[in-house]
Amino acid sequence: MTVRDNAFGGLSEVRVEACVRDGRTRVRHASFTAPFKLLPPFQEDGFARQMILSASAGIMAGDRQHIEVAADPGARLIVTSQAFEKVHKMDGRHAERHAVLHAADGAFLQYEPLPVIPFAGSDFRSRTDVYLETGSRFIFSEILCCGRAARGERFEYRRFRNLVRIYRDGIPVYIDNTDFIPSRDEMEGPGMFEGFTHTGTALFFGFDSEQLLAEFRQLFESAGGCECAVTRTASGDIAVRLFGYTADKLQRMIAEASRIAGDQLKM
Repeated sequence: MTVRDNAFGGLSEVRVEACVRDGRTRVRHASFTAPFKLLPPFQEDGFARQMILSASAGIMAGDRQHIEVAADPGARLIVTSQAFEKVHKMDGRHAERHAVLHAADGAFLQYEPLPVIPFAGSDFRSRTDVYLETGSRFIFSEILCCGRAARGERFEYRRFRNLVRIYRDGIPVYIDNTDFIPSRDEMEGPGMFEGFTHTGTALFFGFDSEQLLAEFRQLFESAGGCECAVTRTASGDIAVRLFGYTADKLQRMIAEASRIAGDQLKM
């Protein structure tokens, strides 16, 4: 498939804005362009959950995506995606995504797209910029697969670049710049995947980090079939890195950690 063959090869956009009205979190603005779609948001335990869908079979050469999400003071918004993100072979081209996330003072925002599967020959470049105000709480999670492992396809993509930057009141407090090029990097070697096929990251900003450190370490130390590390950042927030052999295992671990953090919202 070439860029000319790709009907959605231009810029595709999603915008979601949440506020509080009548004591509940409401999505006051939602817009999208093809192939994106948005399900009507639904309420869940005091949160508004917004799911992003795509009419495309996956990410193709030439795709450019822009996702913008904002949560007003007091809003509690969870944004997720519909299915695993399949990144197709690109014949020398690449695709890119830019997500911009805003959480106002007193807001809670959780952004949890489903795992990314980079196919052989793919090149995907993602950037996520997060702007937090003091008093906001934020959870971010993502999972990267080595490829279609069940088909024996491990680290055959051309490139996967992922830049995550988090700012609090305009000051950078977290930067993670991942740039995997399997033809250059020993993906199976020391300091990389070391035999694992999946990696996940979960970030927890604005929570009681002392309490989370203790509970997370207890949670992850008892986890079988994966390796986990929990770190408190210089800003006093929590970063978790996981390695495993299935996306499902990492998803369940991150979901449980998010539930534990979410309990602080009820205090």
